[in-house]
Amino acid sequence: MSDIVAKLKGIVGEEHVVTADLSQYLRGNEQPAAVVFPGSTDEVAGIVKAAYEAGIKVNVGGKVVETKGLSGGIAIVMSRMNQIEEVDHQNLTCWVQAGINHQEFVEKILEENLYFPPEPYAVSTSSLGGCFGIGDVDTKAFNYLPTRTYILAYESVLPTGEIYKIGTKCIKCVSGYDMIHFIVGTRATLGIVTRVLVKLLPKPKAFKAVVADMPSLNAAAVAFKAIQKRKIFPTRMNALSKALSNEIMATEGVLALIDLEGFAVSTTQYAKEVEAEL
Repeated sequence: MSDIVAKLKGIVGEEHVVTADLSQYLRGNEQPAAVVFPGSTDEVAGIVKAAYEAGIKVNVGGKVVETKGLSGGIAIVMSRMNQIEEVDHQNLTCWVQAGINHQEFVEKILEENLYFPPEPYAVSTSSLGGCFGIGDVDTKAFNYLPTRTYILAYESVLPTGEIYKIGTKCIKCVSGYDMIHFIVGTRATLGIVTRVLVKLLPKPKAFKAVVADMPSLNAAAVAFKAIQKRKIFPTRMNALSKALSNEIMATEGVLALIDLEGFAVSTTQYAKEVEAEL
């Protein structure tokens, strides 16, 4: 095992290979031989190739790695690969490294007056690559569709260490098999995604939130249907359980949470119509 650790140090640098006190990087009871922090696609490829040749298992995570079945293997943590490489305002796309924190990415894109709508439930701790890797269905999917619809291309490392890139900025990329979305939800079993080309939208002019205390989940569902019948499609419509609602606002009912985004005038009008149904 010392041989593989030495190889890993040669690939990413000694300071980016950890072999002791690993618990902060792991989720589970099994213990890998090392936790490795690559800084580029080439380094990920080197790690995977070395593991493949040695017959050692690998698993990957944004900040924490699941260790089930990883005893004696290699845990790859992608947190160093956190750079936005290119923001294309003309084509509304962005090349970004897969290890970037999801919330940090959204905030940086907002500074560019652009918008990346997907918002996973664990937005503050999720990595962007992880959201695509698990096929996450985000809280804004009601209006903006699931996270998977925002991936246009990616660069990935195969289990044997080869690097491949697939996809394009062109939306009308319809030739051949849909290998772009094939990778979504595979949890790195078909390859480790290192860079992603995502679709962006113009930043909305206004954001509004409506919170209502409803008597039951059924009442909230009826109100949500009534809102849709008004041809209003909020960014999200969520109803919390009574237990969670009580913990948040000390209420005996159910909290209905509705977000609206768009132009200032229309968003204000829609908020009034939503409130009328609650």
